[in-house]
Amino acid sequence: MESFSSLVKKHLCEKSAEEFGVSEGNRIKRKNCCAAAFCRGALLFLPGDGDRELFRSDREDFSELIAYLMISRFSAEPRLFPKSKTKAESFELFFSVSEQDRILGETEGIAFSSCRDCAVMFLRAAFLSCGTVMDPRKGYHAAFYIKNPCSADELIEVLALFDIEGKKSTSSKGNFVYLKESGKIEDLLSLMGAQRFSLELMNRKIEKSIRGNINRRQNFDGANLQKTVNGAQHVIEAIHYLEKKEVLPTLSEPMQKAAKLRLSYPEVSLKELCSRSEDEITKSGLNHRLQKLCQLAEKLKSEEEK
Repeated sequence: MESFSSLVKKHLCEKSAEEFGVSEGNRIKRKNCCAAAFCRGALLFLPGDGDRELFRSDREDFSELIAYLMISRFSAEPRLFPKSKTKAESFELFFSVSEQDRILGETEGIAFSSCRDCAVMFLRAAFLSCGTVMDPRKGYHAAFYIKNPCSADELIEVLALFDIEGKKSTSSKGNFVYLKESGKIEDLLSLMGAQRFSLELMNRKIEKSIRGNINRRQNFDGANLQKTVNGAQHVIEAIHYLEKKEVLPTLSEPMQKAAKLRLSYPEVSLKELCSRSEDEITKSGLNHRLQKLCQLAEKLKSEEEK
């Protein structure tokens, strides 16, 4: 089963291939400058192991798309072939160092041009090249894993064009730019063209919030119920003690009715108890009578101990 991040990348690759007219019969919807920005976003974040002639991706569709754009837009001559024949194949795209330098030189600053879509294509390619996004069922986190710190700075600047604040950090594996705020991750997905995944993240967040509210309400209700039961049990024990000491029959009729009512309905709240009373009585009035029974029982116990 494909991961959430993998499904996002698959969608973005298909969308990019369609927009750049890769598939036969597709009308080209993106300008040449956008194709150039896309290539820069891919090449600038090479996921290889330090080999400047190597572009490696575990997605054949992305590698083929980059090869197509390099040939059609920059007249480059890349070679694409499988790295291995394992189940999880990765594909390597080779091109000369001079070609890479030429393309990066020609596209420098293109993400900051007047064409807004160039910045969008740059971010989309960067994500396809080195990005990942966590399954919203597990949490909210998106990151770009980057070899070159200067490339990280450029990525942060492009994100800032859309009011998305990327935070930079370093680890033993290199540099990475990450987003943890769910709203910013939603913005990034929508911006790159993965709107349905952005909506899925929103829906998951809403579901999580609803479940949290339900759990809090259940915990609150459970705590209140336990409090009611504990309070009622204390009163019931006092009433039984007064019965044992034959004191209850000597009390006033309202006090005896209050005691009988509580014994008849030991687990209901005071509010419900009032509604089941034959006489009209307020919640505070009933509580006052029950507390008087408790106080009387406590007084008798104290005198008995003396």
